[in-house]
Amino acid sequence: GYGSVGALVENNEIAFNNTDGFEINWEAGGTKWVKTKGLTVRGNWVHDNRGHGLQTDIDNVGTTYVRNRVEDNGGVGILHEISYRAKIHHNYVARNGSLSNGGLDGSGILVASSSNVEVYANRLERNADGLGLKQDARGSGSRGRHVSKNFYAHHNVVVMCVGHTGAVRSAGVGSGIFGKRNNRFEKNRYRLGSPGGTWWHWRNSPRSQQEWKGYGHDRRGRFKGASC
Repeated sequence: GYGSVGALVENNEIAFNNTDGFEINWEAGGTKWVKTKGLTVRGNWVHDNRGHGLQTDIDNVGTTYVRNRVEDNGGVGILHEISYRAKIHHNYVARNGSLSNGGLDGSGILVASSSNVEVYANRLERNADGLGLKQDARGSGSRGRHVSKNFYAHHNVVVMCVGHTGAVRSAGVGSGIFGKRNNRFEKNRYRLGSPGGTWWHWRNSPRSQQEWKGYGHDRRGRFKGASC
């Protein structure tokens, strides 16, 4: 989809796309929207695509992803990339990211170089990574620089048997994503393959639960083991 205003994509099954195996980080996968305003993606079942499941990429503003079921896609389950304001909530996102090359690119939900995004009340189960935030050198768009700031992830349930939840930056990019850009994880519930592991990623290193909370995240979160 390109350039729509107020579009609604609702109650569809989107499945088994990219059978020829094109590069998933360009345009191959389940969906991709560009330069939309007020897009709502609601109540869809998105599964078994060889690529990202649901993706907004380039100058999307006011996006809502709600009550979608996103399962078994090779890339990220829900990806909001070089875009602006969005709400991602009440989605079920499971077993995505089998084609990931690391760096949180196997997340159930990933926000990449995008600002003012709230992610809440989602259930993420057994994806290659959990819930991710990323900063690359992506220049500017219609509403300013493409930077990850004012990211607020709260009241999500994240079940991780592998991978990480947290934030990463690419080589050569400053550390602002970890500093004063108001990026925070609060009151999330985690079920972990081994509660004593380094399941979080911050300042370019894996972190333990104690370190994660020491950086100010999920101080009132809940942590327990999962059956992996």
